[in-house]
Amino acid sequence: MTIEIEALDTLVFQDGKPFEKSNDNWGNSLVLPTPSTLYGALRATYFAKHFSELSKANEDDDPTKDLKINFIGLEYQGNLIFTLPKDCVESNDKVITLDLEENSLSNNPLKYIFSSKEEVDSLDGAFLKKSNFKRYLTCKNIGSFEKEDSFIARESKIGIGLNRRTKTTEEGLLYRVEMLRYKDLKIVVDFDGLDLEENGLMRLGGEAKGAIYKQIEDLDIPSVNNINKNIFKLYLLTPAIFDNGWYPDWIDKKDDFIGEYKDFKLRLVASAIGKSQSIGGFDIKKREPKKMMKAVPMGSVYYFEILEGDIEQVKDTFHLSKISDIKEEEGYGLVLIGDVK
Repeated sequence: MTIEIEALDTLVFQDGKPFEKSNDNWGNSLVLPTPSTLYGALRATYFAKHFSELSKANEDDDPTKDLKINFIGLEYQGNLIFTLPKDCVESNDKVITLDLEENSLSNNPLKYIFSSKEEVDSLDGAFLKKSNFKRYLTCKNIGSFEKEDSFIARESKIGIGLNRRTKTTEEGLLYRVEMLRYKDLKIVVDFDGLDLEENGLMRLGGEAKGAIYKQIEDLDIPSVNNINKNIFKLYLLTPAIFDNGWYPDWIDKKDDFIGEYKDFKLRLVASAIGKSQSIGGFDIKKREPKKMMKAVPMGSVYYFEILEGDIEQVKDTFHLSKISDIKEEEGYGLVLIGDVK
């Protein structure tokens, strides 16, 4: 089932940074909720309509235990948009993909590093429309990009903590929370294993803000037809959590970053990854914070060299697969495959 979610109010998707009214009193918001947030929202939506089954939550007969998220994305004015890949930069107001260069001087442990013959600048808070993202995946000139403020307004909400006993304000508990106001922007989620009505209400993110959802037709997700060489790249649609930190567990660092994935023997030869993202949350049943984990952020890119395996099967194996070591059912580590110049 594929649904699009439209916010009815401002939203807040707090990052993993500790936020306490008496200490660090500024709460930042992510543009897109984490897979865990959406996974929990879908389950809560089901239980809101089947309240008599709530006692089964997290038990063996939990009716939501088979839920699996297959895609998470953003839709602007009816078209998918994608976080700018980390191997892309700005040059003369246009987006270009960095070139691969043999690593001869850098202390980077991988075979290739990124370079450019042009003067370039990094881009933060940028996105690609579906057509331009397709060009990125197929190694064509990308062109223009979209800035975050085209479809998101960041607002701040100021509050003050109250003494629960006296119901009066307390000194030193002033805080601010960053809120997002989506402008013609919607969240798109594809999932299996959960029986929801075709449309309805749901609560989403911090403060459980209201949103409406409706079922839509299958998505037209950009992809490549074939891989032309023995090197390809994987673009992270969603954050990925790896036991090794920044690369998948099936890659052996001691063996020149070689590993086996299904029917392929691969070597990790380059990577463009962003600053780690903290993934946390709150366990409502246990009434305590969840264990904080570090994730590679969405938009990060990994380049792999095929050592063994059928090149014609690469797309079927990796397109919309999940390479996260944990929480795959929640949608972590979703990847799209791209060609390499």
